[in-house]
Amino acid sequence: MMLEESGISGEVELEVQPEGILIRNISKPRSTWNAIFQSLEDSDEDSPLEPNSATVFEKKEWQW
Repeated sequence: MMLEESGISGEVELEVQPEGILIRNISKPRSTWNAIFQSLEDSDEDSPLEPNSATVFEKKEWQW
């Protein structure tokens, strides 16, 4: 129950510490980021992920 509430799911790592037991999620949330960034770099795709849409402020107030 406590693991579910903390967002930890699947296998965990337990480490005994003087203050108690430390519970760590084995899977790292950002562990695949390097591979994803590398695949983006390798694809020669340099277009933005989202279209550039100017805000109302930028359209009316911003001076270039």
